[in-house]
Amino acid sequence: MSRGNLQFTIYNLQLDKEMKKTIFLFLFLIFGFTCNPVEAADFSSYYKTIYEFDANGNSFITQEISLVNESPGLFVSEYTLSLNGSSIDKIQAYDSFGPLNVTKTVKDDTTLIKLNFNEKVVGKNKILSFILKYQTKDLAQKKGNLWEISIPKLGKSDDISTYLVVLKVPLSFGKPSYINPKPDKEEKTADFYEISFNKEKLTSMGVLATFGKWQTFSFTLEYELKNEGLDTAVGEISLPPDTVFQDVYYDLLSPLPENVKMDKNGNWIASYLVPAKNKLAIKANGRVNVFASAKKDFPRQKENLDLFIKEDRFWEISNEKIKNIAKNLKTPREIYEFTIKTLSYDKSLINEKVVRKGAVLAIENPNRCLCSEFTDLFIALCRSLDIPARELEGFAYSDNPKIASLKDQDLLHSWPEYFDREKGDWVSVDPTFEKTSGLDYFNSFDMNHFVFVIHGDSSFVPYPAGSYKEDVFKKQVNVSFGEDFSIERQPDYSILRLSPQKLFSLKSSPVNIKIKNNSGYAQYKQSFFLDKPPYFPYEFYFEVLPPFSISEIKSTIKPKENFFDYSLVSLLSFNNQKIEFEQKVISLGLRAGVISGIFVSIMIIMILKSIKSKDKPLT
Repeated sequence: MSRGNLQFTIYNLQLDKEMKKTIFLFLFLIFGFTCNPVEAADFSSYYKTIYEFDANGNSFITQEISLVNESPGLFVSEYTLSLNGSSIDKIQAYDSFGPLNVTKTVKDDTTLIKLNFNEKVVGKNKILSFILKYQTKDLAQKKGNLWEISIPKLGKSDDISTYLVVLKVPLSFGKPSYINPKPDKEEKTADFYEISFNKEKLTSMGVLATFGKWQTFSFTLEYELKNEGLDTAVGEISLPPDTVFQDVYYDLLSPLPENVKMDKNGNWIASYLVPAKNKLAIKANGRVNVFASAKKDFPRQKENLDLFIKEDRFWEISNEKIKNIAKNLKTPREIYEFTIKTLSYDKSLINEKVVRKGAVLAIENPNRCLCSEFTDLFIALCRSLDIPARELEGFAYSDNPKIASLKDQDLLHSWPEYFDREKGDWVSVDPTFEKTSGLDYFNSFDMNHFVFVIHGDSSFVPYPAGSYKEDVFKKQVNVSFGEDFSIERQPDYSILRLSPQKLFSLKSSPVNIKIKNNSGYAQYKQSFFLDKPPYFPYEFYFEVLPPFSISEIKSTIKPKENFFDYSLVSLLSFNNQKIEFEQKVISLGLRAGVISGIFVSIMIIMILKSIKSKDKPLT
C-alpha cells in the first residue's frame, strides 16, 4: 500500500492557569484505515507567529507557516489548531491558491480550527506555505494597573526547524516592566513595543510579560491584641513597611498607635497600650505600589550581614544533612535549582492546619511541602555557605484556581532573598512559584509580591498581619487590585511635646522636642532646623520617619538676658514649612537685680540707722 495523505495537526492545550498554554505538534500518515506516526525526518517546518494587541487587549494572531517535504511520497492535506477558550473568531486562512476552507468547532471551552489545503505539494524539498489569522481575547488581561500577556510555550519541537514569536504591544499598555524569558530582540516603534523570541527561548517555558510602571493593591488588615494581666501593658503589631520594591500608604490606622518604630530588619512595629484584662481591635486600610525594579532613591540600612548567616529555629545550618548537601553547592543559583528539584509542592496541605517544618524536615519529607519549606531550605543552605539570606512573608497574587478559591482564609506566602555581595543589594527569588508555574523567578521577579514582614535575625518574628487573632480561621487580611495612584510625600508634622516649658536666662538648658509624622506614609531624608542662635545644635537629620511615628530632637539653649521675663518664640523649620513654638524665659538678671536692690536697700537703711544713732546727744 502506497503512502497517502499526511494529516498535520497542532494542539494548543491549557494545562492549568499556572502553566498557561502549551503548543504540541503531531504528524500522522494515513494508510487506508491505519494511522501511523510520521518520523521527524519526513518533514521540516518553519513558523513565524505575530501577536498584535490593541488598546483593549484584543489580540490579532498571524501565523506564517512553511512545511518542507523531506520524503518524496508525502503531502499535507489538513491543518488542525486546537485552542483552549471559546472567544476565537474572525478566522482567515489562505495559501498561494487563495482562501482555504475553514471549519470551526467549539466544544466546552475548546475551539477546534480545521483547514483544508487547496494544493497538494508532493516531492522532496517541496514547500507548502500558508497563513492563518484569527482573533482572541484570552492572551492579554488587565490586572490592576498592569497589562499581562501570556503566550504558550512550544512543546514537541524536534520537528520544528525555525520558530519565531513576535509580540506587538501598543504603547498605551505602558513600558515593559517584566518579561520572562529575556527576549532576543526588543525595540520601540511609532506605535508598538516589538518583542521577539526564538525557538530556544520557548521550548522550556512560555512568555509572561507585564506592562506598566507598578502594580497597585488595596488592603484591609485587622489585628487583635489581648492583655490578660492586671496592669496596662504594651502590645505590638507589624505593619507592612516600605521596601526597596514597594511604597505603602495608610489611609486609616485606627486607633492610632503610641508610636511606630523601624527595627533593624526594616519592619514597621506599631506599639499600643492595652488596658488590663482587655482586648484591643486594630484596623489598617491602605494601598501599596509594587515595583519590578529596585527604587534607586530608597535609603539602604547599614546592615550587619553576620545576622543573616547565623542559625535559627527553622534554619538549622549546623545539621549534618544540611551541611552535607551544602558541600556540593556553591552559588545561590545552584541552591535555588536544588531546592526546586528536590521539593514538591503539596496543594492538599493548604486546607490543613499545618505546622511549619523548617529546612531539615523539608529534606526528610520532600513531597509534602508548602512555600515555607521551599524558603527555609533555600535560606538554610545559603547560610550554611555564608551567603546572607532572609525570608519575606506577605501576600502574593496567584491565578491558581485552588488558591484563589480559599478567599475566606488568610493564606500568606513566603519567599527568600539572598544578598548579592557584588551588587551590594538583596535579590528576591521565589522557588515555590517557579516550581508551580514553570516560570523563571530567579533571574527576574514580578510585581505580585506584597511584603508584610522581613525575617532576618529571627526566622519567625515579627509576626505578619493575619497572625494576631485567637480564632485561627478568622479572616483578617483582604488584598485586591487597586486603582493607580502615586504618593506625593507632603510633610505633615506637629510638635507633640516640648520640654522644658520654662527656661532661665543665661543658663544652658537641655531642650527635648518630640515631633510626630501625622501622615500615613514614611518620610525620607528629612532635615529640621531650629533658630540659630540660641539653639545648639540647630540642625537635625532623619533618614526615615515611619507613618504615625514620633521622633525626638535634642538640643540646648542659653537664652539672653533682657532683665525682665519674656516669651521666647522659636521656629522649627523643614521643607519650606515652619512650626512656631513658645517657651517662657525667667530672667535671672531681673531677680538678681531685685535681690541686689533689696540687699542694697537694707544696707542703706542699716547705715542710716547707724549714723543716726551716733548723732543722737547723750543724756
